[in-house]
Amino acid sequence: MALAPARANVLVAGVASWGISDTTASDTGYSLVPYLREGKVTIQSLSTPNSYGQPMVYGYELSGSVKFPAIRTAANFIDLLEKLSTDQIEHKITLINGQIISSNPGTSTMSPSGFGTSWTLTSDKDMDGDMFVEMTISRRLTIAEYTKILTTANAPATGTSTTFTNITTLTRADIVPAGIATVELGAASAGTYADDISNIRNGKFTAKLLTTKDSHGQDMGYAIQIDFDIECMETLEAELLKWDDIVTRANECRITFINGLVVSLPAQLGITTTVTVDKDMDDIAVLKVMGSGKILIANWDTYFGT
Repeated sequence: MALAPARANVLVAGVASWGISDTTASDTGYSLVPYLREGKVTIQSLSTPNSYGQPMVYGYELSGSVKFPAIRTAANFIDLLEKLSTDQIEHKITLINGQIISSNPGTSTMSPSGFGTSWTLTSDKDMDGDMFVEMTISRRLTIAEYTKILTTANAPATGTSTTFTNITTLTRADIVPAGIATVELGAASAGTYADDISNIRNGKFTAKLLTTKDSHGQDMGYAIQIDFDIECMETLEAELLKWDDIVTRANECRITFINGLVVSLPAQLGITTTVTVDKDMDDIAVLKVMGSGKILIANWDTYFGT
């Protein structure tokens, strides 16, 4: 098949829609995640050099990512990240130019079908940005599989995924600001949260699926890494002296975001601090408070609420 250059072949970039479906639950339809942005797909050839140093292509590496800002309702998005972490997910990506990239086109489908899926939940601004989820995909392809995923004529219908049907109820109101309102600490599993930090700036929170790659180059989730850090603006000596007790005990931690979401972790995060005084009266002294730990995927949806 010879190339046929034409002006009509010059197409705009961009992702128009991204559908997901759960093969583990035998879903037949694809739910479209709304209000996506910064969609990216890359298919790079894999090669090995011959004795002349010429690259000899033997396969392809597919990767992609997209950000979803409409995540305000835990039940309609954040809780569903558990299924993205544990189940084999089919992806139907429709580009703005009309082309479709599908992990399961229905005709000449790869075996196994699906793309490896990972995600990161991020709140890293003080209301001058939004809280969002970035989803990524990964898969290594044979030469034959390369042509299968690009066969738009065989692309699946959208329909609705039973597992992910809740995401279709998200609205513009679910696009919410980033920012941490309070961090509450207390003796682990006591439920008292005696130490309340509310004079905060530069609050950052991330939850990231930890993955390993299988033989097809797919990301396979096995745990979730949670990290936060804030700058506490209360550095009176009497307050600083309390922190030696806090950091040397096991802590429960409750983080309330400015958008109303709440994550409560009974004993999963270790807490550390740094006192910083590094300006000549053109800033304030701060106490940086950091928390970090790993959790089981199965417990993820029990920690978030509103």
